[in-house]
Amino acid sequence: EEFLLAIAALGGVLIFGILTGVVLAVGLSVAEMLRRVARPHDAVVGFVPGLAGMHDVDDYPDADTVPGLVVYRYDSPLFFANAEDFRSNSLEAVEEYAASGPVYWLLLNMEANVEVDITAMYALDALRQELTDEGIVLALTRVKHDLWTPLERFGLVESIGPDYIFPTLPVAVDAYHRWLAAHGLTDAGPS
Repeated sequence: EEFLLAIAALGGVLIFGILTGVVLAVGLSVAEMLRRVARPHDAVVGFVPGLAGMHDVDDYPDADTVPGLVVYRYDSPLFFANAEDFRSNSLEAVEEYAASGPVYWLLLNMEANVEVDITAMYALDALRQELTDEGIVLALTRVKHDLWTPLERFGLVESIGPDYIFPTLPVAVDAYHRWLAAHGLTDAGPS
């Protein structure tokens, strides 16, 4: 991608002159950055034998996901340009997982979502409502203070429930297992 931008910049300078070529290169670079932020990398994550933490299951085919729990990460601040992409990709992750068994929780790893605008808040609330309608719990983990404050002002902390917002992934996964037990469920389904 950078090579193509460099070629376009060189072509712009050769065809239109230095100033216009540089302006063209800057414009193309800004457009490329916006494309990356509007459609960022995302991942369902799972446990990889021999590695600490949770990792992208596409990068590690031997990763194990927790039955009934979809842990999803969207690697960008959330704002008007990617809010719908975030919502639809989150639902798609749940639907893909549901093909192999019941889904009880969608756990959003929010560590990369350091900023959020009002459009993204509405998308997150719509996601919460759609999941609730399907009987699926929405939970959040790794919510930084800079994100907590706007979520609280918008009312999402209350509607999601502070008991479903966790400081770390291990704490969230432990809470999920306790929730399963409290609801008479096992990783395999109703007991």
